[in-house]
Amino acid sequence: MIAVDTCDTRKKVAIYARVSTEHEEQVYAMKNQKDWYSSILGIHPEWEVVQMYSDEGVTGTAAKKRPSFMRMINNARKGKFDMILTREVSRFARNTVDTLRYTRELKNHEVEVYFLNDGIRTFDSDGELRLSIMATLAQDESRKTSVRVKCGQQISMEKGVIYGNGNVLGYDRDGDQYIVNPEQAETVRCIFNWYAGGMGLKKIKWELERRGMRTAMGEDKWCFRSISRILRNPLYIGVLTYHREYTPDYLEQKKVVNHGEIPILQVQGGHEHIIPDELFYTVQERLEKKRRIWEGEIGKAGADEGEEKDIWVEKIRCECGCSFHRKRWHTRKDGSIEYAYCCYRQVRSGTLQERKNRGISTEEVCESSSVPDWKLQMMAVSVFRNCIQEVDEILGMVQEMLMSHLDVKNVEKSGAEKLKEVKREIVGLKSKLDRSLDLFFEGDISKEEFRKKKEEYERRIV
Repeated sequence: MIAVDTCDTRKKVAIYARVSTEHEEQVYAMKNQKDWYSSILGIHPEWEVVQMYSDEGVTGTAAKKRPSFMRMINNARKGKFDMILTREVSRFARNTVDTLRYTRELKNHEVEVYFLNDGIRTFDSDGELRLSIMATLAQDESRKTSVRVKCGQQISMEKGVIYGNGNVLGYDRDGDQYIVNPEQAETVRCIFNWYAGGMGLKKIKWELERRGMRTAMGEDKWCFRSISRILRNPLYIGVLTYHREYTPDYLEQKKVVNHGEIPILQVQGGHEHIIPDELFYTVQERLEKKRRIWEGEIGKAGADEGEEKDIWVEKIRCECGCSFHRKRWHTRKDGSIEYAYCCYRQVRSGTLQERKNRGISTEEVCESSSVPDWKLQMMAVSVFRNCIQEVDEILGMVQEMLMSHLDVKNVEKSGAEKLKEVKREIVGLKSKLDRSLDLFFEGDISKEEFRKKKEEYERRIV
C-alpha cells in the first residue's frame, strides 16, 4: 500500500516515468503510468507537480542514455523541485551504481526521491539500505533479461533472420528480406570483376567516380575502406554474417568490434545472390595474398606500424579540418624509412592533380601539400626555441597553476626549489639544442644525427 504524506508543507514535485521499448503496448504502458500518477496525486493535495519527465523506448541500465532523466537531474541541481516521484526502483534505474550515485547527489541538493510501489523514501533513515537491495535486484533482472534476449537473438540468427538497418549496396530492405537493387547490383558486380581482373582498390575508386556510380548512401565519392568491405562481404553469395560487433557489458550497452572474443556466426540466407561463388572466392584469395604481403612488409595491414601513437597524426590538423595521415615517403640509404604527412581527405578522395588527370570532379578537394616529417620536426624545434627563450614567464605560469591546485604546507618553498632546478636544466638544454641546430644548418652533422639529438633533448625537456 502507498503511504499518504500527511505533511502540511506544500512540496514542488517532479514525476519520472520510463518504458524500455518502443513497442505499441509499451507506449500504452506510458499512458497508463501517467494515469496512475494522476490517481496518486489526487490524494496528495500538498504536492504541486511542476513537471513530468518521461523516457520512451530507452534502456534503464545507463542513465546517460536517457535524455529526460538527465534533464530532470540538472533541474534538480537548480532547485526547481523538492521531490521526485517514480513508480519503482527499476523505473528510476536498473544500474545499482547509477541509482545510488544520483539519489545521493539529489539528497545533497535536498531533493527527496520517493519510490511509490517500493515504499522507499531516500530521506528515511533506512532509505539507502532498502534502496541498495532493490537496485541490486533490478540490476540482476536486467542481466537476466540481457541473457534471455541474446539467447532469443541467437536462435533467430541461426534461422537467418536479418538484423540491422539493411543499408547494403546492391540490396533494398523489404521487411525481413533483402531485395536486389538492379542499379546498385551492377556496381557490386563491377567492383568484384575489376578486382578479380587485377585492378587495385585505388584504381577501382577512380573508375567508380569517373563513371558516376554511387555508394549505398547515394554519394559520388568513394573510399578504399568501403570498397574493401564490399569485396569481403559474403552477403553477395547469400551468406548472412552475425556478431561482427557485440555488447560485452549489458550495463554500458555499448557495441564493440568483434576481434575473436566471441564466435562469428554465418548462415545461408534466403535472398538472391549477386556474385557467383567462384568469383567471390577468387577475390578472397587475392585479398588474402595482398594481406600477407602487406603484413610482411609493414607489420600491420592497412596502416603504418605505430601510426596510432604518432604525435603528428594526433596533433596536427589540415586547414580543411581533417586530420593528417602518415605515409611512406622514401627509404634512406641506411635502410630507415622517411615518412610524410598528407591530409586524410586526400587519402579518401585523391589529390587535386590525380583527380584532374583522371577527369574526375575536383569540387571540394583539399589542395594541401604533403609535409615530410623532418620539416615538422624542424618547425617544432623552432617553436621550442621560442618557448625556451621565455622560460621565466612560462615557469612562472606553471608555478601559479601548481600553487592554485596544491594545498600542502611548505609546498611553495619546495616547489620553488624544484622549479629552479628545472629552469637550470632547461637553460642547459637550450644551449645544446641551439648548438645542434647550428651544426645541422652548417652541414657538420647529418639530419639523422640531428634527429637523434633533438629526440634526446625533447625527451629530457618533457
